[in-house]
Amino acid sequence: MLDLLRLDKRRGAPPLYGQLAAQIRLFIERGQLRPGDQLPSENEVTAHLEVSRATVVKAFEELESSGLVVREQGRGTFVSSAPLERRLPELTGFTEHIQSLGLRPGQRLLSYERVAAHDGDVVTASFPPGLPLVIVTRLRLVDGQPAGLHRVAIPGEVADSIGFTEQALQAPDASLYALMSAGGVQLHAAEEALRSVNATEEEAATLHTSPGAALIEVTRRSRDARNRLVEVVQARYLGSLYVYRIDLARPAFSAEPLDRSAHEGTSAYDRRPFSRGLDPR
Repeated sequence: MLDLLRLDKRRGAPPLYGQLAAQIRLFIERGQLRPGDQLPSENEVTAHLEVSRATVVKAFEELESSGLVVREQGRGTFVSSAPLERRLPELTGFTEHIQSLGLRPGQRLLSYERVAAHDGDVVTASFPPGLPLVIVTRLRLVDGQPAGLHRVAIPGEVADSIGFTEQALQAPDASLYALMSAGGVQLHAAEEALRSVNATEEEAATLHTSPGAALIEVTRRSRDARNRLVEVVQARYLGSLYVYRIDLARPAFSAEPLDRSAHEGTSAYDRRPFSRGLDPR
């Protein structure tokens, strides 16, 4: 790739970092750089083009913010995989979703513990205080590469009934939802909250990204057909990997004339809440 890079350094030419980013973007769009390919190091590009390292860093940052590359601490900069698109709402698991895209899901167990539910912890606070829980933290993988972190809490009795054990989670293809289905626990509904966060140093090291990198955080609370809370999970995904797609429809106008005296200050729209659904499992 280095031999193909050319910069116009004449007065009045576009900024050098912009030229560099545009050329690498074109290589990716044309397939000259494919998902997973490693870009030359910042030092190599700096020396080859005889520009400042700040110029190269800014170009790489622009490509990263566009989701075209992923910068992995201690490893280098790589062309991003195709976005993992999710259509909302879907109450499916991580394993099901990744398999539906023709990719290989995986996981690695980071911690397994039994605790009592208590306030002050997002994955335990929704359960009755003192309820025995199993809390598991896992690294989720796509084609062997880090994609996100999952921290999930489920009632101890549910964990025991479905075989959600530390030993079972040593398997690289272990799936909570598959264990639930096999164990007769059928998920019926879930509610979710979504926000953007920045990776901590520990998260960045595990996900092979830079501290402060953009992550998508999803918190899900799932219930079974008996309306029992059977799962609370907090998932953090690499923001560069995920695209969430939602089908929207305009709310219907009321067929009845609006009685302004009875509805003063309100809209004629049907104000039904919309549903959300992401994939933290």
